[in-house]
Amino acid sequence: TDIDLYDKKSLSEFIGGYFDADGSVRDRKNGNIQIILTSNSKDLLEGVKYRLLKFGIESSIYLEKRRTGYSGGNENKYVLYIMTDFRIIWNKICKIGKILQNLLKY
Repeated sequence: TDIDLYDKKSLSEFIGGYFDADGSVRDRKNGNIQIILTSNSKDLLEGVKYRLLKFGIESSIYLEKRRTGYSGGNENKYVLYIMTDFRIIWNKICKIGKILQNLLKY
């Protein structure tokens, strides 16, 4: 299946499912919400970033070195960040998963 042929509804469901599986949300003290997606694959996150732009959502990708519990080693992860008002973003691209619905209650 070629994801570039997806209509907006199908694309939003795909992106929403990916965030439900591998994403997280942080409530920042300044009132903004930080939406985060991590991957070992920079290419995968570049693809998500490109597709988010189709919804008018800008994001940034960074390489982060993380300590692992295995022999004190380090592991490199790519992280896609979206810094904005969470409700605007999620209403633009996808259904709200159970975890994210609970976050909005507070």
